[in-house]
Parts: sequence; structure tokens; C-alpha cells
Amino acid sequence: MTFLTESPIVFPDAEETVREYLLPLRPDVRIATRVPNPRPASWLRIMRTGGPRESRFIDRPQITLEGWGPDENTASNLLEDARAWLNAAGG
Repeated sequence: MTFLTESPIVFPDAEETVREYLLPLRPDVRIATRVPNPRPASWLRIMRTGGPRESRFIDRPQITLEGWGPDENTASNLLEDARAWLNAAGG
């Protein structure tokens, strides 16, 4: 029988953290972690697709973004903006 020797640590929801950060930056675009129904013309999907737990106290989530729009250029611009904002956010 194995017993816990340390208290478990629950890391924050990385997808929701990114979503909350991006929401005020683009209030005109739907930002979601699941495919919305019905799908809006432009929207951004945030997904945690991996990332290591470096230590008991440090989680390094990998976030993947999907951008959707009425055309490729709109979707690409949405993703470029989101990437720039996330890079500017720091830690």
C-alpha cells in the first residue's frame, strides 16, 4: 500500500488562463476552448496539447491556437495577433 507523502498540487487551468488574458484584447472575436455551436464567422480556439511538468511546483503547458475566419487572411491575422499578445505577456 502506498501513501501520499506530500500534499497534491493542482495547477491553474492553462486554457482558461490564456482565454481570460485574450478576451479583453479582442472583444469582437469569440475566444473558446471548444468549437462553438453555432460557429461564428471569426473565432479563436485555445487547446492545451501537452507540455512538461518540470518539477512539483512548475508546469510548462503547451498551448495550441486555431484561428477561424471567413477567409484565410482573416484567420491568419487573428492567429498572428494572438501570438504577439501571448509573447508580450511574459511569464
